[in-house]
Amino acid sequence: MTDAAATEYETDQRILEFVQLREVPRYNSARILVPGENDNRKSVSDDKQTFSCSEQRADSDSPSLVVDKLLVVNKPFDKPSNTSRTRTRTRIDRLSTNRPRWLPTRTTKTWGITGSELNRLSAAVRFMKLDCHSSRTRLWLLTTDSDTPRFLIAAIWKRITRLQTVFRLPPYSVITFEGRNGLHAHIVFIGTSEIARRLKASKQFGGVIDVRRVTDPHGLFKYLAKERTPQADYKRRHMLGGRIRGSHHLPGGGDRVRLSRALERDAIEAGYVRPWQRTNAKRKPDGSRGRGNGRMR
Repeated sequence: MTDAAATEYETDQRILEFVQLREVPRYNSARILVPGENDNRKSVSDDKQTFSCSEQRADSDSPSLVVDKLLVVNKPFDKPSNTSRTRTRTRIDRLSTNRPRWLPTRTTKTWGITGSELNRLSAAVRFMKLDCHSSRTRLWLLTTDSDTPRFLIAAIWKRITRLQTVFRLPPYSVITFEGRNGLHAHIVFIGTSEIARRLKASKQFGGVIDVRRVTDPHGLFKYLAKERTPQADYKRRHMLGGRIRGSHHLPGGGDRVRLSRALERDAIEAGYVRPWQRTNAKRKPDGSRGRGNGRMR
């Protein structure tokens, strides 16, 4: 081998060594892409978590044990919230099957006037007194005779509302049904002496009614509350006095205290009366309510 060839050979060997040294970082960078022991463990966990999520999508009812285990391992001091979630969901499901508490409820009883109806009657009378601000408008009481049919009571009530509109008065009135000695009603309304005169002069029902001015609202309230239930008498006896003992059945049933539409709307909006679910009177065995086709309010 000549000197030139030896020199060329040595040069090639140095170049090869230099290239090999430059290739080492490339080899190491490629080796970093290969997962190590810790990285391999993490990727297996990720695969398990992904697999558990796919299983959870297939069957949403079966909980993922792998995910729960990973949560416990990563956060050992966190309290499990599955119990509270189950309790909350169970409570929501139980409440959804029942009637919501904030909706209006029925306030009637078959054996007498209830405490809710007494509160409604008292609040309605107090609200109507706010509009009796002149000597011309006063509170009046109309009482029907015993065994007065419901269709005639409905006609009397409608006539009162019509006359109030004619005389430009608020169409406010409250009716109380009583069943003792036969069905009859007491209607408290805002009116004038002319309205009372026209009601008495009516050919349809003038002979079965009695109209008079209300001079003692508290005494009137005590009189209308005489057929209250024993439950309504509790803690009210010192204000209302004694009650008529026994069960006071109302023919046909339904609400014993009812408000006119305008009074019900305005009194509820003003916060005097609480909303309630109406209970209409039952129909007769033949399916009719009487001569009137209108629906009792």
